[in-house]
Amino acid sequence: MSPSLIDCWGRGAIGKVEMMHLFNTNRAQTAAYVGRVRVPGLIVAQGNNQWHRLSANTGFGWRKSDYPDATETRMCLTYSDHATSSAGNLKVRLRRVDGAGGTVYFTDSFAITWSGTGLFHHVCGPWHAISTISCGYGWTDTCQVDWLHSTWMSIKTVELEFGSSNPNHARFFRGRMDLPVTYDGTPAAHTWTSIGNWFYLATNQYDGNFVRICVVFTDSSTSGTFSVRLRKADGTIFFTDNLGNTWSGSGLMHAECGSWHSSSGISCGSSWGNTCQLQMLHTQNVHTKVYEADTWRSSNRSSNLFPNSVELAILRALHFWYYRHEKNLQLPSGTKLSKEV
Repeated sequence: MSPSLIDCWGRGAIGKVEMMHLFNTNRAQTAAYVGRVRVPGLIVAQGNNQWHRLSANTGFGWRKSDYPDATETRMCLTYSDHATSSAGNLKVRLRRVDGAGGTVYFTDSFAITWSGTGLFHHVCGPWHAISTISCGYGWTDTCQVDWLHSTWMSIKTVELEFGSSNPNHARFFRGRMDLPVTYDGTPAAHTWTSIGNWFYLATNQYDGNFVRICVVFTDSSTSGTFSVRLRKADGTIFFTDNLGNTWSGSGLMHAECGSWHSSSGISCGSSWGNTCQLQMLHTQNVHTKVYEADTWRSSNRSSNLFPNSVELAILRALHFWYYRHEKNLQLPSGTKLSKEV
């Protein structure tokens, strides 16, 4: 799609930016998408109008510092149900676990699908301020996601998306690539273990010049650490990140992101000789489970050489406005405005 095709309805066609935010002083509108966290959880069950835990294991946490631009968050689901007009909506909430006080941060309502659990909807709830939300990595501050419905229910995916009320933050996020990575086992201590399949990264489709790995995992560690590295088939190691451990008896999930690394020189091709894989190492011989891993792309925050999608959209919108109102402007004699930017 050409970047000049601006979605004037405000659905974020340009760099995941809400265009109406640029011309609306209502700061409840989120302008920039800056990240997301998968919440592992899978439900196929009969609802009874009672709250049940949706997220897997006992607790789930993430670090706000991994998403420093975020000012809001929202819940996104892929789900289906057997509901008809006699049933209420599906409700989902984010809260602290009982042992951490049980504080409910927000509750969202998702419309019934009228599908006999045969047609899945991907729907996001409203944005909520992130300032009061804290889902940590300890038993005294971790969180869980709950669901409530009155009918047969199937929920396939749960995500927390992060957004920013500052349109300028859209310049940095350049995209995310899911990696075919899952692992559930007890690796030998201090031994690199391949997790998931080999993969090709089509980095030419993203203009970001920095990359990082984010992993959702848990383990039964007591004092060891969990590390991941990106490795090429020829043995080249692009980078290694230490993601700590969960100290949880495999009961508390961490969503951890590693450091940002320059993408210069990172190449994961589509042939067996130059493709890549993700490897993990644990310093203890303990049960470790990896739910998901992905790569994030970002632009250089110190670079202002080129306008980002927001700036380009503003320039085009303002130029169009000036062109439409040229007859009413006090311009020097002979001045003409071009239709092109």
